[in-house]
Amino acid sequence: MAGVLNQKRSFDGGFSCQSETHFPDRYRNLEEIFSRSDRSYSLLGAGLSYTAAGFGSHSDSVSLKDFDRILSFDSQAGEIEVEAGMSLGKLAQFTIPRGWLLAVQPGHPSITVGGCLGADVHGKNHAKDGTFKNQVLSFRLFHPDKGWITADRQTNLSLFDLTCGGYGLSGVVLSIKLRLTAACQKVRMQHHSLASIFELPKVLEELSAKSDLLYSWHDFSSAAKQGRGFVIQGVFEPNIERSINTDPGSEFHFQPLRSIDRGTGLPNVYSNLFIKFLNMGYGHSMKRKIHKVTSENLFESTFPIAKKTIYFDLFGRAGFFEVQLIVPSDRFADFSKAVLAYLQKHSPVVTLGSAKIFKGQANFLRFSGEGICFGVNTPQTESGRKLVEFLNGLASELKLKQNLIKNSTLTSEMVKSGYPDFEAFRTALNQWDSRRRFRSEMSERLAL
Repeated sequence: MAGVLNQKRSFDGGFSCQSETHFPDRYRNLEEIFSRSDRSYSLLGAGLSYTAAGFGSHSDSVSLKDFDRILSFDSQAGEIEVEAGMSLGKLAQFTIPRGWLLAVQPGHPSITVGGCLGADVHGKNHAKDGTFKNQVLSFRLFHPDKGWITADRQTNLSLFDLTCGGYGLSGVVLSIKLRLTAACQKVRMQHHSLASIFELPKVLEELSAKSDLLYSWHDFSSAAKQGRGFVIQGVFEPNIERSINTDPGSEFHFQPLRSIDRGTGLPNVYSNLFIKFLNMGYGHSMKRKIHKVTSENLFESTFPIAKKTIYFDLFGRAGFFEVQLIVPSDRFADFSKAVLAYLQKHSPVVTLGSAKIFKGQANFLRFSGEGICFGVNTPQTESGRKLVEFLNGLASELKLKQNLIKNSTLTSEMVKSGYPDFEAFRTALNQWDSRRRFRSEMSERLAL
């Protein structure tokens, strides 16, 4: 099956290349593509990973966009099996009206279920729900040298562990069986004020057990503001009757995201002055919500950026950097002091600062653990690059775990400092697939 030569770009704008892409729409087409034993392949879902995890200069990409069917649904047990190319938005459009919800979801509904498994993503309350792997009951995988394999926690457990958070390097996951959680009709939202970032760990700890959604927003437009901000808390309102809503109206409408034309034709508009203006307006709107309880739409609460994609476009074609890492709670104050000191001295543009509380263990290269998950965005400018270099250095010094799917500047040495199982993952991957049929720019950059 012939491929199509096309241009690809990581969502952060940091890497682009031309390579062949194959678009199978039947299982036999998929097997035919992999009959070429002289090629390596990357797996492409929605193409929205900030790093180039779905393509590379030295591999063909296989798009799974046409594998997006629902294969089975148990409305009593809350279990669903879908193909890996299904988007989170399409899945939610089916499950929410029927009273069920996928508990762990990243920020935008265009992302695919297969992409969530490959990156083992987290949602809005890691302390309560863990990572995407916690929702996976089983999956069916194709490897060109091994055929079709089913894996779960009893059968092929080593492959299950290698694939959930394995970044598409162990084979083609075609279908995934998921555990759902009871959905709600509305979400009760509350906003809690933070005078500085140093208050964050205590507030998150106090709220995590009684929240379904929990994350923070911080103002880093100047170091003098000390990262003040808000904690956003959501609690699902009970849905007593899981009845089918056959007319959800505009509930599931959202703005699509695409890597290749994100910010096309636009310059970066973010500056310190612009961010101060934006943060001032956003801060005032948030202050009006303090001590109030509002009832919000479940879909929009689950995907808060679904209708705010202009945020990414305003970085322009050059793009942005994101650093997301886990800081142990007892070291968060020292970490925050170091970050604020850097901001005071260098005044880089920080377009977004946000955090969540993490509770859990992880092995291999899964982004999980105990502490505060802290992330910042900055434009791809010289000052932005220097900020990322500072944060990368601080993370290496403190042996902090960084999110591999977010930061496209990471090297293998940086990753090793935060992931003690780095070599164990690489060894397990080579034992499973000695020919290394699956590669990407990300895997080659990290020497996986």
